[in-house]
Amino acid sequence: HVRISERRAPLPDLAAVPLDRPHEGLYETFHNQIASPAGNSVQVLERRGTGDSESELAFLSSSTGIVRGRAKLPIEATYTSTSETAWAGHFFAIGDSSAAWGVSTLPGEHGRPKWLCAPSTLRDRHDVVHVGPAGPDWCALYSRSWLAVVDPADGRLLWERDDAMALGASLVDRFSNGELAGDAEVLVLFLPDETGYIVYDTRTGRELSRGRREDMDVRHPTHMLGRRQAYMQKANGVMRVWDPAEDRIVYETHVGRRFNAAPVNDRELAVLATPIVGGPNPADEERSLKIVDVAAGRELLDLPFDASQLEHLNYIRVFRDRERYYVNLQRGTPIPQGRLYSYFATDTLVPAEHLQGDLYAFDAETGRLLWHRLIPQRTLLLLERLNLPYLVTLSRVRDRAEGGRQSLAVEVFDATTGETVGLEESLLPDRIVRTSYDAGARRLELFGLATQISIELSPPTAHWAE
Repeated sequence: HVRISERRAPLPDLAAVPLDRPHEGLYETFHNQIASPAGNSVQVLERRGTGDSESELAFLSSSTGIVRGRAKLPIEATYTSTSETAWAGHFFAIGDSSAAWGVSTLPGEHGRPKWLCAPSTLRDRHDVVHVGPAGPDWCALYSRSWLAVVDPADGRLLWERDDAMALGASLVDRFSNGELAGDAEVLVLFLPDETGYIVYDTRTGRELSRGRREDMDVRHPTHMLGRRQAYMQKANGVMRVWDPAEDRIVYETHVGRRFNAAPVNDRELAVLATPIVGGPNPADEERSLKIVDVAAGRELLDLPFDASQLEHLNYIRVFRDRERYYVNLQRGTPIPQGRLYSYFATDTLVPAEHLQGDLYAFDAETGRLLWHRLIPQRTLLLLERLNLPYLVTLSRVRDRAEGGRQSLAVEVFDATTGETVGLEESLLPDRIVRTSYDAGARRLELFGLATQISIELSPPTAHWAE
């Protein structure tokens, strides 16, 4: 079904890049990428300054690589706290020592940040302003003992508070970070001791409630999806989902002695559950993987697994497309002793998941198992916005017989069957920085610093949804 080819080119000239032209050389000098929401049309690269120099940003089209603009931040840029939740439309916020900056990616609005916001009562000029959740018309910022919400369009301060010391702990200190989560309705601040919290009205900053989650087992991780928190309850092995806006438990399930869960997306959580409790041999207890819509507080699917399938499990990864959920069960495995072995392509700038071990595909509507296969270390490119009936993976390949010579491998799986339909293991060991897809030609292009890989796709065994 798939043909993979490569075109190599010398490294480009690293001279100044004019606007409206693609230029892979920027990836050589702008080493950092600002994280952005899935499917964002703009890639933001960062080159940090040293000493008193400025930090520079470059805006590129995610699909064409065309340079749309640049911006300079008049800061030392020794620290950047950005995440997907820092974006609000075409604006994103960067937190730095003592201030936050708002930047627009729209053409014609480049050059300098659109706005600056700094705490009005700064206790320490080295305090870092962190970027919290954001929406189309609000963006939360916080530092030690300061919390604020601004309008992302112009940085106008909507409200601020500096009274969080009332609980006897700062919001964020240099050794133990608090966590801010929420949505357009409420913001919930989790204090560094992990059990304490304060809930605020996002629109006004009014304190709605405060307290402690005394039933939380802090030895286990928590997961935040929007304003809701999934956590492990003490003693009884139950996972609970708590809604701070209503201060109530909206979902719970038994998970046993270990809380093993993985976010699927920004509203769904996959949880390894133990329906039967108290048997003579815990290894014989039934297991299932529950897909929970945390935002709705309801269970979507209950996927059964035998206990033997979960032995020596380190962690799980779960992702989905329109038709399927994919479950990867990862275990610690030794490097094989053959001539060739592969490992993750961790340097790619394309959004990706790193997979290894058992990979299962389930029907998203019924939960029926579609296929299962074992895979070595593979880096899966997250291309769900393209709705392709394929899974495209990368890996680094090392050849022991050739003195450790490296190459890049591209392997393509049919998403409907799990079968390998394309494999090329002798590609230039380049860093893949962006992708482009031509729907008419059904051709996916992977762009590296010195290579361009073409993957020509033909319709697979199932119907290709356009």
